[in-house]
Amino acid sequence: MESTNLIEGEGSNKKKSTEKVIDIDGNIYQTIEIGGKIWTVENLKTTKYNDGTDIPLVTAHLEW
Repeated sequence: MESTNLIEGEGSNKKKSTEKVIDIDGNIYQTIEIGGKIWTVENLKTTKYNDGTDIPLVTAHLEW
């Protein structure tokens, strides 16, 4: 994996990453490297698990 461009000043452990993540719905996510780990820059938007099963939309606090 190739990472470039420090995000915050000298000694920062945050770097822009050239890696991209694509979920099962086809959403594409930019990534960032922080402390040697790769993270997505935004929250997951998919509505399905990897096996294609729908993720239930739970809006009521009591259902959680």
